[in-house]
This record gives sequence, structure tokens and C-alpha cells, in this order.
Amino acid sequence: MKNRFFSYGSFFALMLLLTACTTVRFRQPQPSDASEMEAFPDKITGIYLNENHDTLKISNESFTYGNKKTNLFYFSQKLNSDSAVLKKWENYYVLNLKTENYWEVFLFKEVKNITRVYYITFEEEDNDFIEKLRNILPVEEVRQENGELEYLLIDPSPKQFNALKKYDFFREIESFTRIK
Repeated sequence: MKNRFFSYGSFFALMLLLTACTTVRFRQPQPSDASEMEAFPDKITGIYLNENHDTLKISNESFTYGNKKTNLFYFSQKLNSDSAVLKKWENYYVLNLKTENYWEVFLFKEVKNITRVYYITFEEEDNDFIEKLRNILPVEEVRQENGELEYLLIDPSPKQFNALKKYDFFREIESFTRIK
């Protein structure tokens, strides 16, 4: 599983190594009815640390994430490239990162110098999760050659995307404290 996440190139997917085995991907950047932002707003630019001392640095046009001390990983990405799209939705920023032909979608917001990151993830054995998701929208199961579930693929309407948040499909996977 570890190598699978590294091959995707998605920096937050690295954090998921400890939290889940299966992800949900999107056919297009989300939410589909929100316009793209040209840059990260000044109010969220800065340097952040998580409890493992991994650093998240957000500038207006790019971000970096990693831990230079351990050299386990380090990822840097510019916004509005072919693989990173930022949108504003309700009280959240939505970072869409392209992996292969689909999108990983992360919600995040800063409250009192703490940035919380939300993502849709689940244990493969959690059939209730998949059924609940299917009650909201069509779900395609993408499987590896050996039959193991690799990820779920969805294409929500704006109303369905709202339901994903409302019914807690997006779960907090990480929090960062602003240090600068």
C-alpha cells in the first residue's frame, strides 16, 4: 500500500498511510459549480506544523509539504497547474490534486491558527460506507488486477457534494498549527 500512495504524487495521500486503505476519487475538480481561485489568500499563507513536525508551507501560488529532517517525503506543487486546483466552498478551501486521470479532493479551513484537513477515506471492509455513499450518488468501484478494491470513483453534482460533507463522508485526517 505504501508504494501505491507514493506513485500517485498527491502530498496529502502520504498522510493517509496511517489512516486508511481505500480512497474516493472524483472525475473532476470539486465542487463543480465553484470557480477556481488564482492563489491562496493571504490569510492562510504561512508555515504550519502537525504533531509529527511535518511542515506545510503555503505561499500565494504554491505549497510544500514534508519533513526535511527525516527525508521520508517532500512534495511541492504550484496552483493552477494541470494537477492542482483550489476552490472556495462555504467556509472551506477545496484543494483538488490530480492523480493519474482523476482527482483527490481535500477540504481545509483555518480556525484560530489551526488548519484542519478533511478527506474521504474508508476501510475496504466497510460495506456500510459504500452503501451509504450509493444512497447519495452513483459509485464506480475500481479494482486492481487481483480483484482488490483500489478506490471508488464518483462525479457528484453540487447538491450531492454538499451531501458528502453534510453526512460526514469528509473526515478530519490531519491538523496543522500555524507557526509563522
